[in-house]
Amino acid sequence: MAYSDLQLKVAAETAIMGIQKHMGALKEFAHDFKELSDRKGAAIAVPVYNLSAAAEFDEATNNWCSGTNEIDGIVVNLDKHFIKSIALNDVQNAEADVNFLRDGAQAIAEVLAHAANKYVFGLMTETNLPLSASFDGSSKAVFANLFKIADENGLNPYECVVALTPEYFAKALSYLDSNVYGGSEAIRTGVIPGLYGFSSVICTSYLPNSVKGVIIKKDAIGIVSRVNRPVIDGYSATWNATSPDGIAIGFRAFEHLCFGKAYLGGDILFGAKVLQTNGGVRLV
Repeated sequence: MAYSDLQLKVAAETAIMGIQKHMGALKEFAHDFKELSDRKGAAIAVPVYNLSAAAEFDEATNNWCSGTNEIDGIVVNLDKHFIKSIALNDVQNAEADVNFLRDGAQAIAEVLAHAANKYVFGLMTETNLPLSASFDGSSKAVFANLFKIADENGLNPYECVVALTPEYFAKALSYLDSNVYGGSEAIRTGVIPGLYGFSSVICTSYLPNSVKGVIIKKDAIGIVSRVNRPVIDGYSATWNATSPDGIAIGFRAFEHLCFGKAYLGGDILFGAKVLQTNGGVRLV
């Protein structure tokens, strides 16, 4: 079947909605390098700035020529390729009122975003983030003390996000009135902006086992993504959609005449990496 430009536009827009439902938490702390996504190859080097403190100007010892090399390019491999395809046969098409392209694209995007989200949060292991602190979430004072934990580990709380499992995010809410954390948005979205001096506190169910939460710098993780363009022209339609959170999804639609089925497939080609191993503290 042939799809019009309008149909593809609607499908792309609904796909973006599907992505954002699951990727919203990532945008709080994972730096997006999609501006580099047009570079060739299976890897992208992303810039990391690890600057020393500012100092008083001194003509002899601290002048304009005393700059040091504190910028590095860390290679992030595009080594994750997730796909999801669905099919619709003649009988299903006749029995159900299915908007195969629009609704199918959104459903595929949600599944793929789930996989990407799980992978990125799964990077927050002892190997990647060796710093840790004891945390039991037993009181409001314990949550307020997270500011001190960040400071003691060389992290500026104002530049960090706290990611908590659903259990501990719920505990944080239970200690606070809604007028303290900004209203019902936290319950609907799982994000509390500007709490306890941090950039935000977010809820995620994807952290590694035994990790109750993570305090992490907003630029400590890099995500790169590239549209995986089909090498052949045999598909009925191909298009892509890019999320503001850094994940590009490619779609392809085609038919199998012998089976009498319409197919819709989506994929994401991306990579993610902890850029600064000292940029986060696991709460255990």
